[in-house]
Amino acid sequence: MPGLNRLEVYFTYLTQWLNQGLDLIYPTDIGCVLCGKKACECWELVLQAYHTDIRCDRCGKLLSKPGICQDCTLRSPGFPDRVFTLALYEGHMREALHRLKYRGDKRAGLYLGELLAAGPGREVLKPDLIIPVPLHPKKRRKRGYNQALILGISLAQTLKVPLKTNMLYRVAYTHAQADLGRQERMLNLGKAFVAAPHGLGGKNVLLIDDILTTGFTLELCGSALRQAGVTGLQAVCVAAGRDGR
Repeated sequence: MPGLNRLEVYFTYLTQWLNQGLDLIYPTDIGCVLCGKKACECWELVLQAYHTDIRCDRCGKLLSKPGICQDCTLRSPGFPDRVFTLALYEGHMREALHRLKYRGDKRAGLYLGELLAAGPGREVLKPDLIIPVPLHPKKRRKRGYNQALILGISLAQTLKVPLKTNMLYRVAYTHAQADLGRQERMLNLGKAFVAAPHGLGGKNVLLIDDILTTGFTLELCGSALRQAGVTGLQAVCVAAGRDGR
C-alpha cells in the first residue's frame, strides 16, 4: 500500500513553521489568498459567516431554516455523524479552492487550513486520528500532492492529534466529480475506498476534505472506516453548496 511521498512529508513538516506565525507562510505583501488585497477583512468575515449562517445539522450545507437538508434524509449509515463546513462554495472561496486543487497553489491550502483550525477546529469533538480523504496514486502523482493533506496540517497541529495517510486508500481511479449529477457520482465512485485492516478499531476519526457536494465521497470513506472498526466519525470540509445543489 502506498505511504507518504516526499512532497507529502515535506508539507507535514510545515507544521513547525505554522507555529512561528502566518506571515512566514503567506506574507501580507503578496496579498490575501481570497481577495488578493494586502489589507482586508476576509479572515474575519469567513469566520463570522461560519458562526452565523444557518446550516444543515448533519452535513453543514447552507439552509434557509434550521434542520437537515434533502440529501441528509437519504444518508447511509456510512456517512459521518457530523460534518463541519467552513464556508459556501462560491466566489473567492471557490476560486481559492480551484487554485489549490488544479493550479498547484499550496499557499491557498495552508491559509484555508488555518481557517479550518480557527473555525470548525474549535467545535469538533477531539478525535484520535485525522485522515485526509485520499487520492488515487495515479492522480496524486499527476497533481504532485493531496490537497486534503495540506488542509489538514494546521488542524492536526491545533488539535494535537496525528494526521494519518496510511489508514484509508483510494483503490479505484475515478473521473472528476464536479460536473457529474447525483446518480453519476454514485456510479463513478463505486467501491473506491479501502481502510487499513488494523489500527482503527474503537477509534474516533476526523475526515478532512476540500469540498462537499452530494457527500458521496465522505459516505464511502465512512463506510470503509466503519467496517474497519471506527466507532466515532466526524468530517471537516472547507466548503459546501446550498441545499439542493
